[in-house]
Amino acid sequence: MRPGPIIPALCLALLECQKAAVECPAMPTVVCPEAGVPSFSDVYANVISPLCDRCHIAGGQEASMPLTNYQQIYGKNGTEAGEIRNQVQSCQMPPPGGPEVLTDDERQLLLGWIACGAPDNPIVDAGAGD
Repeated sequence: MRPGPIIPALCLALLECQKAAVECPAMPTVVCPEAGVPSFSDVYANVISPLCDRCHIAGGQEASMPLTNYQQIYGKNGTEAGEIRNQVQSCQMPPPGGPEVLTDDERQLLLGWIACGAPDNPIVDAGAGD
């Protein structure tokens, strides 16, 4: 029995999936940074908005899970932030093969903020009281 066109197509599809796979960097246990708690406004402006807004907004592919404000990102009792942590640590988000990739610094900023309890804290201007 000769293999039909399905076998070569399946092999090609598997090769494409392997090429699209992203190596997930091993993350040490993330703890709240000694240098201080990252601010939500910094995490939002530098990680969530530029990387997640493509899909997690009204009209986006993941519009049912918007990430456009603190409450949506933190969730009830931190459940959404915990899920974000799990998906980022396992490299499920941003999705492998997608247009966006987290740098090591972006991953560390986001995961460090979550490790600090994901507070709703603004950037504090050190010179504001002068």
